Amino acid sequence: MKNIYIFTSINRRIMENYIFRFLILVLLATMGNDIYAQSGPECRSLNMAIESDDSSTLRIADAVPNLAGAIPFTFQLLNSAGAVLQQVYVTGPLSLRIAACQYANRGLTFNAFNNQGSCEGNLTFKVDQTPSIQGHDTMVYCIDPLIYSGMVGSGPEVTAPCSTVEPKINFVADWVKPMPCLPGNDTAKIIYREYEVMGKDGSRSTGFDTIYVKRLPLMTRNNTFCGERDTSYCGDIQQNFGPYMLLPGPAGTPCQRLYLLNPDGSARIFDAKCGLQVSSEELPFESDCGIMKRVTVEIKQSCYGTTANACPDQDVAQNVLTPVGTTPGYWTCDFWSIVLDTTPPVLNCGEKIKIIPASSHDCGADFTLPPVTAADVCGEVVMVKAIVEGWGTYQFFKSGSQWISTDLISISQQNDTIQVIYEAYDQCHNLALDSCGLVIKDRTVPVAVAAKGVNIALGSKKVWVDAQNFDQGSWDNCDIAILLARRTDWKAACIDLCDSLKLVSVTPEGDSIYSPVLNDMDDAEDYYRETLQWLTYDSQYCSQVLLDAWQYDLMRHATVECKAVLDENHFDELVKPLLSPGADFDKVKQLGGGWAPQVPFSCEDVCTTVKVEILVMDYWCNWSKSWSDALVEDKSPIEVAKEISTEISIACRTFKEKRYDHNSNDASIEDLLAAFDQGDQSVLSEFDQIFGTYQKVWRGNDGELIDSNGMALNCDITFIDSMCVCQDSVVADVVFDYHTGTWIDVVDTIRYCQSEDTTKIWSHGALLVNCSDNVHCTQTLWHDLNSCGQGVIYRKWSIWKECQNGAGGHMTAPDTTYKTQEIRIINPDTLDLGKFKLPPDTVLQACALEYDPDGSGNVGGGAHPDSIGSPMYLFDNDCSQIGVGYFDKVFELVDTSRRCHAVIRTWCFIDWCNLGEPTDDWIDNPTYHGSVLKYTQHILICEQL
Repeated sequence: MKNIYIFTSINRRIMENYIFRFLILVLLATMGNDIYAQSGPECRSLNMAIESDDSSTLRIADAVPNLAGAIPFTFQLLNSAGAVLQQVYVTGPLSLRIAACQYANRGLTFNAFNNQGSCEGNLTFKVDQTPSIQGHDTMVYCIDPLIYSGMVGSGPEVTAPCSTVEPKINFVADWVKPMPCLPGNDTAKIIYREYEVMGKDGSRSTGFDTIYVKRLPLMTRNNTFCGERDTSYCGDIQQNFGPYMLLPGPAGTPCQRLYLLNPDGSARIFDAKCGLQVSSEELPFESDCGIMKRVTVEIKQSCYGTTANACPDQDVAQNVLTPVGTTPGYWTCDFWSIVLDTTPPVLNCGEKIKIIPASSHDCGADFTLPPVTAADVCGEVVMVKAIVEGWGTYQFFKSGSQWISTDLISISQQNDTIQVIYEAYDQCHNLALDSCGLVIKDRTVPVAVAAKGVNIALGSKKVWVDAQNFDQGSWDNCDIAILLARRTDWKAACIDLCDSLKLVSVTPEGDSIYSPVLNDMDDAEDYYRETLQWLTYDSQYCSQVLLDAWQYDLMRHATVECKAVLDENHFDELVKPLLSPGADFDKVKQLGGGWAPQVPFSCEDVCTTVKVEILVMDYWCNWSKSWSDALVEDKSPIEVAKEISTEISIACRTFKEKRYDHNSNDASIEDLLAAFDQGDQSVLSEFDQIFGTYQKVWRGNDGELIDSNGMALNCDITFIDSMCVCQDSVVADVVFDYHTGTWIDVVDTIRYCQSEDTTKIWSHGALLVNCSDNVHCTQTLWHDLNSCGQGVIYRKWSIWKECQNGAGGHMTAPDTTYKTQEIRIINPDTLDLGKFKLPPDTVLQACALEYDPDGSGNVGGGAHPDSIGSPMYLFDNDCSQIGVGYFDKVFELVDTSRRCHAVIRTWCFIDWCNLGEPTDDWIDNPTYHGSVLKYTQHILICEQL
């Protein structure tokens, strides 16, 4: 049962009054809350969906449900680290957009606060892993390729929130809805093209493109054209020809032609829903050049649309489209199809560079030209020929699918590519050209012939000898392009490849490969560095393989031998990527480094045989090696650049002075000479230091003499000799006056002598040499000294160049130079009283005068020299042989108070070193009077009282 309520006008007014009063009360209550009772914000956490644009929309009212009672308040959005991302002052409903994908796994926090309080909440984000797909609609004619496959526009739109990878769209199926052929129905069918997209979680979404397929409009002479003649060109890209229909395109686009024939002239087949069938027949006519045929096309249109013709009217006189009967859409078209041949044949001579092996004797080649292919798409090739520049023209003949030449061509050596131009003609005289090159390649290895023995004469410490000097008729059937040489010990000769290394490469496994740093301060390293630069920038074909061989050997030596961080097999595997692309590693390893236009030799090689290799390489990098022995000799003559001090003299006292150390004992030159006489050959080196010797020297850049270390040479020798200097001195003395018999004071002159040093400068001798090791210098020593030690010491040097016979060495005949030095031991001093300690005048008391019982007549007793003293020689090391004697004369004094005798004692001195053998009568012998030095001693003898 239905309840029916009927309100009268009175009841309606009562009800309206009641409702008005109620609304007034609610409004007042609300205003009271706003004005007088603001509350603190209350927060709640939210789980928010991420939208298709990777963002989320936060309504503040959702996060703070009591927004109306809490406004105004401050709202802050914070990340997990507490940083404020957004802050707003809320005075009413408000929304925030959040780029949410980055917080999908971490979430955000928020807080709201005003003067009445604060609250906090969390935001989490929900990611829908299921992508969405949105298709498109379009309308096309039934002839459009889209009805068979493809996407509408750029394809369906796919959205997948928070996905960094665009989802892949997969075609699923076409769902076709056919439409009946009814008047006024332009739609032939509707295609629903289904696609799918898979989400990361395995979810599947599908979408559809909708394709509305239109029927073609009714064919008329106004929209369809058939020309009486259609001309095309053979060989061009195939184009449509024959009758066509104009179809209106989308708004703002030109009309499009629908050709009824395929480019090859066959009838076009249309989709069944188009309702259009086409057939054609061709009747060809003979032609010497090109193709001509009569084509008949029959067109039947069984179903068509109502699209109005918006294209240019085709109903013109040139249009030969003819209707068949009165049935709409039934037409025929007869026209001439003419294909003109202006396209040359397709000619291909094959490899652009053809290698022809050269003869092993004369570098020429006898050959026939390689086959070529020639074809024509419109007709036939009627002639092919080749023009070999500089050699002639050669005819080709058809053989199967190729054209061949049987003419034998003989071409001599050619370093450059031989250009061959090929020509092909078709029946319309169209010309095709192609060109290829012929290279006569030498595959014959050169014959390296090295000289069996080469004498190398050093004119300086180091020389560089051209590689040609080691070649003795090396031969190649074509020509030798490169002739280089190296020592078999090139890594160690005149060079140190381990002293400075650089890191070339570090493999992912941590293995290191090194290479020497070639220093431009070392002439050998600098020459090899320049050789590598030459190979780097040289344009010769074979320079790269030589450069690779150099680099391989340098890196192998540094890594395997210097650093010893890899074995050779491991090194070979790691070094290959460091060589040039396509390098023949086996050839590189066999060649190795060290090859240069010149070979270094130094003084270290003198008197030895050095093994030298030559490398002969032709223009095609065929190579061979041979070996030669280099006999190294120093042909520079020995030049005496400075003579030794040939005559020197030293004092005898210096000769005897113990100022040297010999076998840890103090020794004089006299002692050294005695040791030499006993067979001590070490004395010779000590004599070298004292008196000099011949030193091996070289010329510096400024002409100065230098030693083996390049230091300027000082040949001076400082020698300290000793001389005896005698002089007089005046002193007060008391003497007896025989005339008065009294002692009187006198001023007397006495003589004294002392030794003084004197500096002498002697010189070493200097032998200007080139290579010192084969310059020999021996010394002999002898002397002629008298019994006093005076005389001459003789030194003699024998100087010659000679290779000592040894392993790998050879002999050369010596040519000896002799040099001498005389060392004179002399006593430069004369006999002098100052060299003696002389007995003074003496007064004696005696009972009586006594004479020496030897019968000499000299006074004896208390006046004998044994009693009152005799002279003493003070310089006993001056190589003197002093003889001392005396005689007395006695006088009796008569005027004295006592009996006294005056004894005049004459002392006699002689040096026998210069007089021969001593004699007993030398004092009285007139022969020696001029050599005798005398001193008078006064002796007074008085009788005792």
